[in-house]
Amino acid sequence: MPFRRLIYVLPWVLMACSGQQVRQYADQKPAFDAVKYFQGNVEGNGIFQDRHGKVLRRFKVQTQGVQQGDSLVLHEVFDNLDGTHPTRTWLLRSVHPGELTGYAADVVGVATGQMAGNALHWNYVLDLPVHGHTLPVRMDDWMYAIDAEHVLNVTRMSFWGWTLGHVTLAFSKHMGEQHVSSLK
Repeated sequence: MPFRRLIYVLPWVLMACSGQQVRQYADQKPAFDAVKYFQGNVEGNGIFQDRHGKVLRRFKVQTQGVQQGDSLVLHEVFDNLDGTHPTRTWLLRSVHPGELTGYAADVVGVATGQMAGNALHWNYVLDLPVHGHTLPVRMDDWMYAIDAEHVLNVTRMSFWGWTLGHVTLAFSKHMGEQHVSSLK
């Protein structure tokens, strides 16, 4: 019986021992504030790779962020090259400096994140549609500001501690934009 308990607990223990901490990036420039960066229009291009590194999906994403009081409403429209076009709307808040919370219809509970220097570490559980069902997939999301216009996002997707794959996404924002236009 103790061995069986160890098998169930071990993946969670290993995840808790992760070496990378967001505070390691506190001195890195440029400073990254996700709520400010995603105001207005931002575009991205990305891939999803399975746990063996095979690219299973290529996609583009357009985001539009609108400030509403102390929150950012962030609309995402994905253009998967397989012809599907899923959408997600986030409500993002940075109540305390360096902390971020988010809510979306397909996110279980609250997404939480910490920002330091040029990095954001963001965690949430996504109800991912798989063959007519939804699977609660843990998203371990890291964003790194390259400069004022470009952010690189790397996400580890897992289920019960087992890696399903990784998302790599490059965001680009045109800083000269003076207004927020509608998404297509």
